[in-house]
Amino acid sequence: MQLKRLLVASSFALAALTAVPASAQNCVGFTDVLATDPICPSVEWLRNRAITLGCTGTAYCPADPVTRGTMALFMNRLGTALTPTFLRKREPPAGGSVALNFVGQQNLCATDALTINGHPRTAIVRGLVNLFTPSGGMGIKAWVVYSTDGGTTWITPATSDGLAYASLYSGQTPTNDVSLHPMNVIDLNVGSSYRFALAAIRTAGTGDVANAYCENLVQLVNRNGATSPLDVGTSGVHGRGD
Repeated sequence: MQLKRLLVASSFALAALTAVPASAQNCVGFTDVLATDPICPSVEWLRNRAITLGCTGTAYCPADPVTRGTMALFMNRLGTALTPTFLRKREPPAGGSVALNFVGQQNLCATDALTINGHPRTAIVRGLVNLFTPSGGMGIKAWVVYSTDGGTTWITPATSDGLAYASLYSGQTPTNDVSLHPMNVIDLNVGSSYRFALAAIRTAGTGDVANAYCENLVQLVNRNGATSPLDVGTSGVHGRGD
């Protein structure tokens, strides 16, 4: 009897999930889930990470059973969404240093291009530029830049979180080195391709020469949280596996 009551209660709960008034606000575009429904943040979290796009373009089908085949697809996509994506670049690749001419801006440690697919990302760029100079008096600054055209044009983010300055002054031991640690956070859009680099420019010591090495680490994370507005891409084929 207890089992029967549980089954009846479950049936009413599932029916309630699918009975969404037409005038109610939809959850991330799904017409069969309310924005105020307790499951909406979780549904949004899944859709914003391309783990599911729904059973159709506008329906989530919350009461439908999940086959083992569909479960495998969901679990695979979940693993992809939760696995951090990193881009790394070091110059020179193994030991030594890079000669800095500082004729204007010089870009160091540019990563390969990465195309953003499925859902938007945020790039957390952490850089290191280590300067060596045989003479005192050189000053440099370094910051994060990115490109959307393969490296022809480099863009400085609107916020200058990653701007870093360092100098070697006259009288210091010539072999001293100075490390700059620029960092920035950049929002990335679906369908665009990005490269990231560390820009450096000389601020003092026009007659001095310098060598450096650099390291550039880019971590890509999901842009949106569980309760964020829907901003995923529209690519993908809807169906029972989506």
